[in-house]
Amino acid sequence: MVFVSIMTLFALGLAASIILAVASRVFYVKEDPRVEAVVEALPGANCGGCGFAGCEGYATAVVNDPSVPANKCCAGGAATSIAVGELTGKTVAEATGIAVTEEGNAGDADLAASVTIGVGDFLTLVEKAGA
Repeated sequence: MVFVSIMTLFALGLAASIILAVASRVFYVKEDPRVEAVVEALPGANCGGCGFAGCEGYATAVVNDPSVPANKCCAGGAATSIAVGELTGKTVAEATGIAVTEEGNAGDADLAASVTIGVGDFLTLVEKAGA
């Protein structure tokens, strides 16, 4: 009696595992590895500031839709935009320019000693300032 119960449970388990193995092959969804790489580059705030439902939604859109720019992540800033651009092969538009004085302080564009810099130069200045 115990042997029959054990064999019945073994057969049920074997049948279930075969059904699950076949189902996993039939319903397999191929994912683009770039989407996962972009998700890893994003800050993970899921804030929706980019206009998408979260970081994964934005990552899927930026990888699959050529019209979605790589610089829509508000929470990540310029460094994240550059990383997403490199991963997706999209060019990240330069910032409109930030007026910075010769001392490295953000200032008014009308200052006599101000220059307009791009995103990369701005990140270097921020790192030097320790901000």
